[in-house]
Amino acid sequence: MKLLYDTNIQNSLKQIQLRAQVALGRTLTHGDLAELAGVGTRSLGDWMRGVTAPIGMGAVFELLSRLPAADVMAVLAEWRARSTKQPLVAPKRALRVAEQVRAASNQTTRAKTRKKPSKRD
Repeated sequence: MKLLYDTNIQNSLKQIQLRAQVALGRTLTHGDLAELAGVGTRSLGDWMRGVTAPIGMGAVFELLSRLPAADVMAVLAEWRARSTKQPLVAPKRALRVAEQVRAASNQTTRAKTRKKPSKRD
C-alpha cells in the first residue's frame, strides 16, 4: 500500500499514542486513542497508516512546530481549558511539566541573548 500522506503526521500520532500510554500507565489500542480523540476507529487507523490524514492536522502541527515550547504549552493549556474532556494526566502534574518547559525555554533564550565577552584588555 502506498502512503498518500506525509509521514510526519503518522510519526506525531505515534508519539502522542506512546506519551498517552505513559500518562495513563497502560497500552492504548487504536480504538482507545480514537475514543480519546473523539473520532472513529477506522479514521484513526487510516491516519496511523498514512492512508488519509485529518483535515488541517498537518497545518496545525506545522504552526505549533514554529512556536517556542512554552507558547505551544500555552496554546494547549487554552485548548484544554475549553475542552469538555478530561486530561490524561493530573492537572497539577501537567502544570509542573509546563513550568519545566517554560523554564527550559527561558534558559535557552537567555543563553542566546547573552553577549560574548570581548577579548579586549
